[in-house]
Amino acid sequence: MMEVPEGKIMAQRTFNCNSCNAPLPKYSTLCEYCGMYSSFSPEELEKIGAISQPDFGISNSKYLIITVLGAAIIYALGWRFEDLDYLLDERSVVIWGSGLPLWLAISAFFWKTNWGEYLPGISISLPIFLFHMLIIWLIKGNINDDGVGISAAFGAGALFGWVAGRLFHKYIRKIRKQANSE
Repeated sequence: MMEVPEGKIMAQRTFNCNSCNAPLPKYSTLCEYCGMYSSFSPEELEKIGAISQPDFGISNSKYLIITVLGAAIIYALGWRFEDLDYLLDERSVVIWGSGLPLWLAISAFFWKTNWGEYLPGISISLPIFLFHMLIIWLIKGNINDDGVGISAAFGAGALFGWVAGRLFHKYIRKIRKQANSE
């Protein structure tokens, strides 16, 4: 029979002992009646929720509001330094091209979610793209391919930051899961 290391059992589930068919208590795979451990594989235990997920991060929805507000402040700061005649001032490019993606990568890394993990990244980067085009149109009176390209670059940078943060979160989670299973 399989022994389950202490500290790895946490979720509620219902199943019976493989040896004597007695119902197992909520947080144990050790049968109180016959003393045998269940013979479930680690995959089966994970599927029914008996082995804890090595997840981490902040799951509060207010965290996303703070992320969006931080991104808006960083984005507005870039416009504070922008040269409105020629566009693409170096300070603005650094803020939009590295500061904003870095903020979003850090925020995405620490966000704990099980649903729509890339949706906030799209929900932040698409408005950046559209708002950037709108501001260029209001300043210049028209939008040309350069304006669309500039807007797309900064929107894509924001999305890249979010995706990089989520991928790094998954990577760390995978390492923690491997460490827990050893």
